[in-house]
Amino acid sequence: MGAINFDNSPSLETPFKDVLANFFVVNTPETMKVFAWKIFQCWTLKDCNQKAEISDEKLALFLDQLIGLVAAAYNVHQANNAAETKEGLTNPT
Repeated sequence: MGAINFDNSPSLETPFKDVLANFFVVNTPETMKVFAWKIFQCWTLKDCNQKAEISDEKLALFLDQLIGLVAAAYNVHQANNAAETKEGLTNPT
């Protein structure tokens, strides 16, 4: 599988709500569960009959979107922690 670059990859500055909305335009919890299960079967059981159903591009796009989703969630997490820390410093209990 060659490297694939997608121009629509979210950057670390992309707002979480935008990343989330873009992710769920093409994915649902059920389709993601099925897709993850197919990847799991191929990886752990070496049952790569699933590979015929999963194109390299689809896998790369899924992983690219997942990385973007995790990066955006991390930014929200860091911002929330910074706000809590700042609030704790200004309003000690």
